[in-house]
Amino acid sequence: MTKKTIFKNKKAVMSILEAFIAISLIIVIVILLIEQNASKEEDIQERVYLLERGILRSLQINETYRADILGAAVPVYWNDNSFPIRIKEKITIKKPSYLNCKAKICAINQPCPMGEDIEQNVYSQSAFISANATTYSPRELKIFCWEIE
Repeated sequence: MTKKTIFKNKKAVMSILEAFIAISLIIVIVILLIEQNASKEEDIQERVYLLERGILRSLQINETYRADILGAAVPVYWNDNSFPIRIKEKITIKKPSYLNCKAKICAINQPCPMGEDIEQNVYSQSAFISANATTYSPRELKIFCWEIE
């Protein structure tokens, strides 16, 4: 082999090595961006679920709110005039400004879908309210929240 041939082979090897390193860096950056986005979504999801559980718990333990839920004719959705106003106010006050939240009260043995089509991720939690001192009328209170665009 001559000096020229060896020099040309080194150039080819260096070009291949540079291309491999560039592709590897791009792949690493893409993977890091995907992981960062996934962890951000998980963080939002955890915060919303925690908030929903807190709202539901505060409604479950309050006798006045329990009576309102147990007295509702089911199913009753957030936009219905017969939806208990105190429940609506409590949810509205407790929710942060970056979320839209609505609720629905259903009988335990009925499906309890949201009833609206939302183009975003909707986070939902439910709580069972079965009785108070005077009434046994099992209900499911379901809360739906999604981020404001």
